[in-house]
Amino acid sequence: MRPRELLERLADKVREDKVLGGMTPRPPPDVLEVCRLYSWQNMGDPESYTASREAASYIVSTASLAVFGMEYPGWVTSGASEGNLLALYALREMGYSKVLYFQSAHYSIPKSARILGMRAEPLPVAGGYEPLLGELKSRLREGDIVVATVGTTETGYIDPVLEVAETAEARGAVVHVDAAFAGPIMRYLGDGKVPRRLRGAVASIVMDMHKIPEAPAGVGLLLARDREFIEFLYHSAPYIPSGRQFGVLGTRNGGPVVAAAYALSKMVEYGVERLASELMRASETLVSVLEPHGYGVLHGVETPILCLIHPSHNSVFMRLGEMGYRAYRCLGGRGVRMAVMPHLLPELGEVARILARAAGG
Repeated sequence: MRPRELLERLADKVREDKVLGGMTPRPPPDVLEVCRLYSWQNMGDPESYTASREAASYIVSTASLAVFGMEYPGWVTSGASEGNLLALYALREMGYSKVLYFQSAHYSIPKSARILGMRAEPLPVAGGYEPLLGELKSRLREGDIVVATVGTTETGYIDPVLEVAETAEARGAVVHVDAAFAGPIMRYLGDGKVPRRLRGAVASIVMDMHKIPEAPAGVGLLLARDREFIEFLYHSAPYIPSGRQFGVLGTRNGGPVVAAAYALSKMVEYGVERLASELMRASETLVSVLEPHGYGVLHGVETPILCLIHPSHNSVFMRLGEMGYRAYRCLGGRGVRMAVMPHLLPELGEVARILARAAGG
C-alpha cells in the first residue's frame, strides 16, 4: 500500500469513529499544533529536553494550586492508570502491603495490585456506586491502603474521601485518591466529601490532563503529600545526563506534555470554577432533557460523568449502533455512560437528540 493510499484509508477510518460519551476527545487545533511542534522532545530525559521539563513542572505547580491552593511534590505520568500503579508501588516501598478498593473503582487498581504482587480486596458498593463504609471499617487494618475515587468511571459518583480518610487515619492506614476525570475541577465539587489538602491519611492523588483540560492523550499527574513518596519513583538510568528516570516508561514523547501544559494554562485563564459550573450545569440539563425519553440516573449529578440508565437499554445500544455510534456502557450495560467534556458544551443539543432518537423519541 502506497503512503497516500494508507493515509486515505486511515482518514476514512477516522470519519467512521463516531464515539458517544468518550473521555479522549480530539483536542482543539491550537493544542494539537503545540503537540506537533514539540513531538521530538523526550520526556524520558527531561534534563536534556528542557522544554518538556519546564512544561511538566508547570503542570505540577499549576494543577496543585488549582486543586488545593498550594503546591505539592509530583510529576507527570503517561496517564492516571500509570499514576495508580506508581502510587501503589511507592506505598508498597513505604511498608504498606494490602490494597482495599471499592467495586466501583477503576480497573487499573486491581490490575496494578496484581502487577506489583500486592494483595487486593474489593469492597462492596450499594446500587453499583455507593461504598459500604461499615464493611471498610470491619476489614481495614494497620498498614493497608484504601483507594477512593473522585468521579467513578461508570457513574461519576464521588466517594466520601474525607470519611474514608478519617477511618484510615484511626487504623494506621493510608488513602490514595483516583481523581482521573474530575481532578482538575475537584475543588468545586463534592462539598464535604473531597479533601482540600493532601494531609493526614491522604497520601496521594492522580488526575488526567486528556480529560477535562482536553490535552492529547498520554499525560497524567501524580501529586503526593511528601517528597519522599515521589523519590521512590525515580530509578537509576546511568547513561542519561541526570542519571535517573521517573516512572515506568523510558523514552516518551514530550509533545503531549507541552500541549497539556498549554491546555491547562488555557483552562486556568478561562476560569476553573467557571468551567466546573458550566460542565455541571450542562450535565444536569442533559439529565433533565432526557428524562421524558425514559433515561434516568442512580444518584444526583456529582461530576460531569453520567450513567444514563434506560429500561430498554438493549434497544438503545442497538439503535445507536445502527446510527453509526459507538457508545460506552455502564452498570453492566444498563445505561449509556456519558462524559460531558468541554467540547460537548456547544454540541449538547445534538447529543440529546441522538440519545432521544435511540430511545425511540
